[in-house]
Amino acid sequence: MRVYSFNDFKYICYVEGKEGAVKKLFSGLASEKVLNKYVKEYEVSDIYSIYRTVIPNKKP
Repeated sequence: MRVYSFNDFKYICYVEGKEGAVKKLFSGLASEKVLNKYVKEYEVSDIYSIYRTVIPNKKP
């Protein structure tokens, strides 16, 4: 999985929008189906909430 810097995130937000950036950043952590559920459930700007929810539920 690629590690993104904050500048990468700002650029992705600029090019793809916040929703696309969140999906790209968390693509290595969960499937797109799971991410779509969380993107709809939470405000997209609240990335930390999505991270806290996805990480504990991730199976190795």
